[in-house]
Amino acid sequence: MEKIHLTFDDGPHQNNTPRILDTLEKYKIKATFFVLGERIKAKGELLKRMTAEGHRVGNHTFNHKNLTTLADRDVINEITSTERAISQHVNPDFILRPPYGSRNSRINKIIESLGYTIVLWDVDSEDWKRKPDGWIDYGVNQINRRKESLVLMHDIHSTTAAGLSTFIEKIRNAGGTFCDLESVINIPAPGGSNGEGHAPGRRYHRVVAGETLSSISLKYYKTTSRWRAIYEANDSQIDNPDVIHAGLRLIIP
Repeated sequence: MEKIHLTFDDGPHQNNTPRILDTLEKYKIKATFFVLGERIKAKGELLKRMTAEGHRVGNHTFNHKNLTTLADRDVINEITSTERAISQHVNPDFILRPPYGSRNSRINKIIESLGYTIVLWDVDSEDWKRKPDGWIDYGVNQINRRKESLVLMHDIHSTTAAGLSTFIEKIRNAGGTFCDLESVINIPAPGGSNGEGHAPGRRYHRVVAGETLSSISLKYYKTTSRWRAIYEANDSQIDNPDVIHAGLRLIIP
């Protein structure tokens, strides 16, 4: 158990997520939160706290549906609507965990086309099932058998918030070291792994149907004249500046 990274799904939760953040801050541990779009509207301030404290915020879709059961357009909407919700509070980090881990070649291609990297897990604490505290030893026993562990938990459960300190202490007492996501699966944080989370000034825009570079320029710069700067910043994925496709993720320089 040389490297352990903690991840939390299905939040943010107005009560349990702050308790988990408090515990992580106490132990100086950086984690990743895979959030649901439907939960962000009333709790967006928690995303700001997550990134301010050095955690990463990933996309867990909007409604937690099994993506393999959805049409392509609905899969795209689940992802991009959550991206827009996240973007209202922090710069998006293009990592995604499909609900239930369910995916296939079709879903993989869609996720990749939207510019995301899939992040799963290799230790499932089953904190949603082994309540109130059976998940603690269950998770630690799995971690003990691994050199590196990417741990799945959920910040919507009060029992997870209540038991997190004990979980962390048991891992540390067994010789485990907590680290950031990049150290386990080599996916750099936006702007590098310096704890700041995002490159200063870096913005992204997800193209929707009917948009042009001029209209995007107008949205961000209050003038259409910056369309060329946007094009030049994204020329690796735009063949014709007069034709941009819905779903493209553009850097806004």
